This record gives sequence, structure tokens and C-alpha cells, in this order.
Amino acid sequence: MHAEFYLKAQNKEVGIFRYYHIVVMPTLFKDWSLLIANGRIGQKARQRSLLFTDLNLLIKKIKQILNKRLKAEKRLGCNYHLIDHSCDDEFKRQVIPHLSISLTSPC
Repeated sequence: MHAEFYLKAQNKEVGIFRYYHIVVMPTLFKDWSLLIANGRIGQKARQRSLLFTDLNLLIKKIKQILNKRLKAEKRLGCNYHLIDHSCDDEFKRQVIPHLSISLTSPC
């Protein structure tokens, strides 16, 4: 199961130039790794890696991240927008139906 999401928040008037890159990939032990890179566009990224053994916890975390970023206007000054995404068939079957976001284009 593999998926990638690339989000960007940009507002020139307020000086916001941020991005969020999320990658879901399997580990060698049949678990899932959630890699997150974020920061200001043009600057060094902050990178984190989270390991999940339970698919439901992984789905919950992805939903939490996407919902927070796509509704960041009050907190940040503008919302993030989903710029690009890709995923395999297994991710489409097991995860996408549980996400409460609408993907404008198929994975």
C-alpha cells in the first residue's frame, strides 16, 4: 500500500508560502510508515516518520492531518490546497473510503 499527498498554502498578501508532503508506504515487517515533510517553500523541510501497526490508527492520523491542513484559514491565514496525489489500488480500497475529503482527481 503506497500513497502520496502534496499540499500547498500560498498567500502573497499575508506572506504565507508553505507546503506539506505526506507519504504512506509499507515497512519490511508488513506495518505502515507515514512520512511527513513540511515547511516554508524554498527552506529546509521538517521531516517526521511515524510507524503504524494498526490500519485504523493510520487512517485516523491521515484524516487528522488532511482535515487540519485543508481547514487552516483561521489558524494560518489561508487553507492548504491539495496540489497532487497518487495511490495504489490497495490504498484506494482500504483507506480512501474512510477519508472525509474529496479528491478532485483519482489516484
